[in-house]
Amino acid sequence: MRHFAVELGYSDLGEVTATAGANRLSVESSAFELVGVGILPVADRFSVFAKVGLYRADTEATSNIAALNGKENNTDLTYALGARYDFTGKVGAFLQWQRYQDVGGGDIGEDDVDVISLGVLFRF
Repeated sequence: MRHFAVELGYSDLGEVTATAGANRLSVESSAFELVGVGILPVADRFSVFAKVGLYRADTEATSNIAALNGKENNTDLTYALGARYDFTGKVGAFLQWQRYQDVGGGDIGEDDVDVISLGVLFRF
């Protein structure tokens, strides 16, 4: 099963702020996710991977206009593509693009959130 994995994770999806004159709107999201990972070795230490699973997001909009304030929770699909290089059997680095589909909802509205990650992987 070295070509398959399961990941449980948390992502701070960040904050977006828009200003128009004296009006200001800020939207902030975070998500928990459970994904399956398929790993394809390409060379001795290099592999590519794909992820697919579900996320549960909390999104909050705050504004100086009361009608635009709100909180939404939603569950939807997340998927990713990436590449990994293993320096040793226990340490590697990866580059990944991940999409969280239709984050938000209700009066806040919804949109896809794309995340590009560069990270270090420690196995134990």
